Amino acid sequence: MVERLTTPLFIGVVVMVLVALAGQTPSGVREWLVPVVFAVSCTAAGIVSQFVRERRRAFLPRALHDDTRHTRARRDDA
Repeated sequence: MVERLTTPLFIGVVVMVLVALAGQTPSGVREWLVPVVFAVSCTAAGIVSQFVRERRRAFLPRALHDDTRHTRARRDDA
């Protein structure tokens, strides 16, 4: 479970830092609110896409997402 969340959380933190460094905040909004909301939404989107990708992979036949066939074929070609 932790492995699945590492990449989206990392992306969310990077986005939050980049937005905070850019300093683009609309007038009347607290400075910390925009980067935090943006990073949380990016993190949530990453987590959802990760679960969707795994669900899609679970429903596909094994031959469609089995990478071992391709690596074996490349080794045989070499």
